[in-house]
Formats: sequence, structure tokens, C-alpha cells
Amino acid sequence: LAMAVRISNASRIVEPLLKFKSSALRAASGLRAASGLRAASGLRAVSGVRQLRAYEERGSISVLTIGFFLLAVAMLMIITDIGAVIVAKRSLVQVTESAAIRATHQLDLGSYYRGDGGVDIPINCAVALSSVSDELRQWSTSHSEMKRKELQRVELLDFSCSGNRIELSTSAQAVLPFPMPGSALPYVEIGASVAAESNRKR
Repeated sequence: LAMAVRISNASRIVEPLLKFKSSALRAASGLRAASGLRAASGLRAVSGVRQLRAYEERGSISVLTIGFFLLAVAMLMIITDIGAVIVAKRSLVQVTESAAIRATHQLDLGSYYRGDGGVDIPINCAVALSSVSDELRQWSTSHSEMKRKELQRVELLDFSCSGNRIELSTSAQAVLPFPMPGSALPYVEIGASVAAESNRKR
């Protein structure tokens, strides 16, 4: 009987200990699970931040690439327009020189034979002016390869004739391949001035 009492008392002591141990194990397991969840959540958060930063970096690089591309295109357009103006200016000078040379061939033979004017070979100014206008008109209506498409509307601005010397001033429009944004004018006004003399060959 005494032995049974001791066993009963021991079981009463052991049972709470077992329950406490079981509760402790469950608590520890719960803590490990919660810790694992927090760690996994933290890893997912870090991964999400890294992905967001990578996306933002890719977006910034894309914006910079587009910006540099647009800048390069704009520079190319400006360089092309400048080249077109230079070519048109050179062509206008050539046309004006051609008209001036043709004008110097319009001699005033009457004054020359009479010895008037005090120069070797005087120019007939009225005929010279007419020849200049004809030269510019013919060039404007010509379809020659020498005519540049960048040069349009060539006009005579000023004509000066005295003795054996003439001076011409012309203007024209240099058509721009790529007009500037916001500009209503697709061309640039350019001008040229030339002087020529008629001299006797010795």
C-alpha cells in the first residue's frame, strides 16, 4: 500500500512536468516558425527592394539613352541645315559672278570709238543691266545640274555701273532641309555682292 501511494504521488509530480515540457516544446516550435516566417518575409522584402531599384535604374538608363538619341538627331539636323546654307551661299556667289561677267561684255562701242568717258572700254550700262536680269532669269528657270535645289528666288538687289566697272548685289532664299521647330520660315535669306571690270587686253 505504501508503494502504491508513492507511485501515485510520483505520477502526480511527473504529469505536470510532462505537460510543462509539452507546452515548452510547442512554444519553442511556435517561436521557430514565427522566426522562420519573419526571416522569409524579410528576405522577400529585401528582394522586392532590390528588384525595384533595378527597375528604377533600367528606367533611368532608358531615359538617358532616349535623351542622347534625340540630342544626336537634333545636332545632325542643325549640321545639315548649316551645310545647306553654305552650299546655297556658294551657288549664289557663282550665279552673281556669272551675271557680272556677262554684263562686262556689253560694251559701249560708240563711246569707245569716240573716246568718251576717259576709260579703255566703257560699258553700256543699260544693256548691262538687261543682261544681268536675263542671266538671273535664265538661271532660275534652268534645269541644269549646276543649279542647286537649296537656292531659290534669286533676285537683283542693287546694280551700279560706272565707266568700265559694275557692281552687283543679289539675294536669295536658302531652303532648309530641316526647318527649326516653331519657325514659320523654311528658309534663310542670303545675299552676295560682286564687282567686275572690263579691261582691254594688251
